Amino acid sequence: EAMRAPALAEFYKLSLILLTILTVLGLFLWLSLRYLNVQRGLAQVSQDLQRERLEKVFDFLVHYANDIVLLMDEAGNILEANDAASRAYGYSRSELVRMNIAQLRAPDTLGAMQQQLAAAGNEGGYSFKTWHLRRDGSQFPVEVSSGTFEEQGVRYRQSIIRDISQREAVALALAQSEARFRSLIELAAVGLAEMTLEHHWLEANPALCEILGYERDQLLQKSWAELVHPEDLPQETALCQELLAGEREEYK
Repeated sequence: EAMRAPALAEFYKLSLILLTILTVLGLFLWLSLRYLNVQRGLAQVSQDLQRERLEKVFDFLVHYANDIVLLMDEAGNILEANDAASRAYGYSRSELVRMNIAQLRAPDTLGAMQQQLAAAGNEGGYSFKTWHLRRDGSQFPVEVSSGTFEEQGVRYRQSIIRDISQREAVALALAQSEARFRSLIELAAVGLAEMTLEHHWLEANPALCEILGYERDQLLQKSWAELVHPEDLPQETALCQELLAGEREEYK
């Protein structure tokens, strides 16, 4: 009994110390896990705030962009539209989000729509030209860049659409102007030609070919110097150099 009592006292003492150590270690482990959870939570909050800021910036850029931006599901039903879309088509946003993209396409372009939508699902998207419809029924040419993306397991389709009416009108006016200019050259009664700065023929009208006695293809293979009389060539060369140097506007 004399030896058992001190041994039990020592045992209880050591047990208490061990329990205290285990309690401290458990508390430390809990605090560590709690700290890690708090850090993860702060990181998630920071990430969410950054994403929210980016979404607001993106939303601002999309809604105030000059180009039409449409967000659709895979079937082409419009889910979101920016301000440019409302201005271009003449529909309010609330009207647009109840429509399908097919309702904004010109009737004679609908045959190619499914193929274009399928191509937009490829990596890198797809760009094409087509015609769209305004609310008043008028048509206008557009250039479409379309692609798909996945968000939370759902696939969406986004199209950036540019109204190219003005660009097409300028191109048409230029083509018509060139055609008129070409007609004037072809029908002119005087010889007209276009040459490089190295005096090689680029173009010659029928009147010049007739004056010089060459077919057009034969004439374009010759240089200017070959068609000038040898006695006149030095003077012609000097006058031409003055013309190229800007020292005179023309010479005869």
